[in-house]
Amino acid sequence: MATHYRKLVAWGRRQEKMKLKDTIACLRKAECLDDMMDVMRLSFFDLGFSDWGYVCQVPKTYINTPVYVFMNESQEWIQRYLEMGYHDFDPLLMYYANNNLPLIWKADDDWSKMGDGTAELMRDMRNYGYAGGLCIPLFSAQNTRGLVNLISRDPSLEDIHDALEGRAAQIALITRYVQEEIFRVAANSNENLYENPLSARQSEVLLWVGEGLTSKAIGEKMHISYRTVESYMVEIQNKMNVSNRQQAVTRAVSLGFIVPKNLYDQPVGREVKLVIPRFNK
Repeated sequence: MATHYRKLVAWGRRQEKMKLKDTIACLRKAECLDDMMDVMRLSFFDLGFSDWGYVCQVPKTYINTPVYVFMNESQEWIQRYLEMGYHDFDPLLMYYANNNLPLIWKADDDWSKMGDGTAELMRDMRNYGYAGGLCIPLFSAQNTRGLVNLISRDPSLEDIHDALEGRAAQIALITRYVQEEIFRVAANSNENLYENPLSARQSEVLLWVGEGLTSKAIGEKMHISYRTVESYMVEIQNKMNVSNRQQAVTRAVSLGFIVPKNLYDQPVGREVKLVIPRFNK
């Protein structure tokens, strides 16, 4: 057993709380998803949550989107959830895909409008002792999306409301590191989840294509020849396995391979709006 996991066992036996820096250090040394699960279980427990779920979806293509799901509820409930296929009716999986803000939910809420499957799921959750929770949508610069769902057995959800004062933010921060380590572990397993195949020059060409410029106009902007632009486009389409430039732009944007120019890029026609405090004269 590696040194950092000896530390985890020691923490568990002494019931000492893990510091955030120790949690991050252990995640960075995790060798597999099970190792990461061990770290998350201990750190989330220290923050007051023994029941939770974490989902990370990686958009490799429009069709192929690997999803990593970590479930840390009771074994009985996990088995029931899987047997009943509740993932097809889970309203929280529907919520995170289209919302940015956290959601406090109760199993006793009226879920009938979302269909019989969702209503049955929530009734079952109550039967297994779960009262509600806090769902926090998660997004990243690589266009990954997902959620962390902190689940409570307290009907008043007092622990959930208390978590909003700071503990929930720390859990969301930890899951950011988890996401990065998922990429690392997958890469070590020869599973290429996310790798931008485009060079900086090719990315710039696609940005101008997205602006609607022709190859001739792009060449003038980049001070290269028309033929060079066309050559770049052939390479881009081959790398991304697409058949035309419109599809290349769409896929590159959806996968996060190209993004709008940011504050640190060359200021080409950038509009900056500065907002400062209104001082009393």
